[in-house]
Amino acid sequence: MANASTVLSVERHEQAIVGTVICRNLDLESTAQLQHDLATALAAAPTHSLVLDLSAVEFAPSLALGLLVKTHKELTQAGRKCVLVGLQPLLQEVMKITALANYLQICGTTAEGLKHM
Repeated sequence: MANASTVLSVERHEQAIVGTVICRNLDLESTAQLQHDLATALAAAPTHSLVLDLSAVEFAPSLALGLLVKTHKELTQAGRKCVLVGLQPLLQEVMKITALANYLQICGTTAEGLKHM
């Protein structure tokens, strides 16, 4: 992606896009940019599922969590998959406390995520 303010690095695989979030803090501005970057990447590969690597993310407020839920829901409704990988311990804990771990598909690594496609 050529946009200098991009927060998502994208690799295309056979059945999935692997998106790696490249910022540590998903604040308001970064979350808005991530939403744009995800929409662009998914529109460019309309049949692909998504493996989203969050290993660099240390902070994700409710707005960012809402984006993850929205993305998961939209992909699932379209018959595509969405797998989150590489969650830091704090983000894993947030997923458990909010019960999002029961809703979102979470794997340890990108390779594990790709196996779920």
